Amino acid sequence: MNRADKNAWKTSSFPASSRSQAQGFTLLELVVVIVIVSTLVSTLMVRVMPAIDEAERAAVLKLEGQLRSSLAMESARYVAAGDTAGVKAMAGMNPVSLMLDPPANYLGERKTSEIARGHWYFANDRRLLVYRPGDPQSFEYRDRPRVELEFTVELAYAAGETRERIYGVRLVRTRGNDWLEYQQVH
Repeated sequence: MNRADKNAWKTSSFPASSRSQAQGFTLLELVVVIVIVSTLVSTLMVRVMPAIDEAERAAVLKLEGQLRSSLAMESARYVAAGDTAGVKAMAGMNPVSLMLDPPANYLGERKTSEIARGHWYFANDRRLLVYRPGDPQSFEYRDRPRVELEFTVELAYAAGETRERIYGVRLVRTRGNDWLEYQQVH
């Protein structure tokens, strides 16, 4: 700054207090910014939280489909080879054992015990694949039933036939339909 600019600044029509306020935020401006940001965040959370709940449900349904496909492939291999005993041995098995990459939240085979929410495990004592749904993230889903999902592998027989001709195996949901089939009414 040259000397003329310094003198012009000193003799400016703005009072000295205005010059110092122009260098920062007032408390009112800060409060307004905080209110705007918190409103935007709360609006975003109201929109995102139900999506998190639905993503968990979709992930369970996707894994269920993968397990069904794995079981169908394995039982088809036995059926094609005429190995009825191999198909019968699949009843009550752990279907996750057929997957190349089990889900990251799969804890393995164990006796039923206290398992953290949002995890899969195979209950050896009951021969069931179990998923414990996570806690709901949104207020809208808090009333959704949160029971463990249970799946078992059962023998499948040809349609219209007695229990003589084994068709393969199927993954059967024995508990938790309410949670998976839940659809929110708007």
